[in-house]
Amino acid sequence: MMAETFKDNQIVAGHNNAGTLANIETLQDADGVYFWYVEDYPHWSLGQEIIRGDKQKVTRGGETTYWRNPITIGQWYYIYHDILSDALSGNVTIRTRKFSTSTYSNYNAILTIRNITEYQLNGNWLNDFIWEFSDLEAL
Repeated sequence: MMAETFKDNQIVAGHNNAGTLANIETLQDADGVYFWYVEDYPHWSLGQEIIRGDKQKVTRGGETTYWRNPITIGQWYYIYHDILSDALSGNVTIRTRKFSTSTYSNYNAILTIRNITEYQLNGNWLNDFIWEFSDLEAL
């Protein structure tokens, strides 16, 4: 049975893979547990704002965003192994929202997750899991 999808957030390992993006809500861990939809909006940052010596505000650094949702321990391992190839950070292609509540676009990004030991577990759940995306580049 296919999971019902509520949002259009999608992800796949590697850059420039928009043709193989998969909706986050259709992914399953090794136990067959589907991922919950992610909270993706409004988390977009254009970079860090600084004030130069001439009093002008400028933005430094790459664009970032994050997703948040509860996941199981098995789903953490799925992200770590299947999406990030046994690493805590790696290249991904994602589909997400930037500044619009209804418009989704595709981006290359670097996904970084924390080590599983840094989360407070609630039984088998990591209730406040964060998918950190940096160096976003529109496709």
